[in-house]
Amino acid sequence: MAAKIRRDDEVIVLTGKDKGKRGKVKNVLSSGKVIVEGINLVKKTSEAGSGPEPTGWHR
Repeated sequence: MAAKIRRDDEVIVLTGKDKGKRGKVKNVLSSGKVIVEGINLVKKTSEAGSGPEPTGWHR
């Protein structure tokens, strides 16, 4: 049985494009997945709107 992973634990990525990177757990999802600080960041664009929201690239 694997050890329990909790918020603020230091972890190392074992597989994938981020293999070997270290990070701190930000959130543990109910599906058993975790969100790790600084790992697998996704860029997203937002279109111009009439509101005060910024436009362009966001992480």
